[in-house]
Amino acid sequence: MAGQSFEEGLDSYHPNGFHPVHLGDIFHCRYKVLRKLGYGRYSTVLEPMGETLASFGTLFPKGQVPSPIIQRFTKQLLLALDYAHRSGVIHTDIQPRNVMIQISDLSIIASQPLRDFYIPESSNLMDLDVALCDWGAASWTDNHLTEVIQPVLLRAPEVILRAPWGAPVDIWNLGAVLLEVLDAVRMFDGRAAQTGGVYKTKHHLEEMVALFGPFPSWLLAQGKKEVVDEFFDENGRIRDPIPRPEAMLENWIESLAGDDKAEFIMFLKSMMKIDPRDRLMPKQLLDEPWLQHTS
Repeated sequence: MAGQSFEEGLDSYHPNGFHPVHLGDIFHCRYKVLRKLGYGRYSTVLEPMGETLASFGTLFPKGQVPSPIIQRFTKQLLLALDYAHRSGVIHTDIQPRNVMIQISDLSIIASQPLRDFYIPESSNLMDLDVALCDWGAASWTDNHLTEVIQPVLLRAPEVILRAPWGAPVDIWNLGAVLLEVLDAVRMFDGRAAQTGGVYKTKHHLEEMVALFGPFPSWLLAQGKKEVVDEFFDENGRIRDPIPRPEAMLENWIESLAGDDKAEFIMFLKSMMKIDPRDRLMPKQLLDEPWLQHTS
């Protein structure tokens, strides 16, 4: 009720109940209480992190993060996903702003107001580690909290069709992000000049087919009927497709050449399979040639 105040009682302060906390208290020889927000609430203490992968890319020409750094980060993200998936958890929201640079030596952080991003000047970029963050939209493998997941342009094919989905959605999600941070190219746009340049699901599906081939019939059969009937004909083809220039990953990847480029394309294609059953999972991807040149 507006204007009503409550006093904190002492009854809840007992073993297995609330713990009295005072300003200046130090827990586990490392966490110092700087302020109190109230009583009867749970708090989560997290390690300080640097900037996100989204802002990290702005440090490099054309926004293209060098391949050796992305290889290292990819390996770490796959290890995180392998652990999560084996634990029955699907992230569902992998995007550059949800990947954070870790600060290896917290003692070098000066005592000063927080900045928008922080990478110590002494950091060797090839020694940086990342953490997959923001698990607030994560879902259990066997108990989905919602069926509408992932940023729109990073959605897996089965999610767009409203078909059943599982851990492979994270693999598709990560694959689309890799191209974005490596070459500052968004794999999907979902727009066409012929329809006013606004996002349309149909154009998004057209782009998927252009890059990675047709949708398998079993997946269309598993999709929500209204969605499938709106965008696909009886032969499983996109209805009335808009003419587009030929789409090729090879033409988008400018920062790599030779074997490194070929291995990356092979790696990406193994993640971006329209059929979720054909996508390689984290442990398999860790053995792919593109990741064998990094620590």
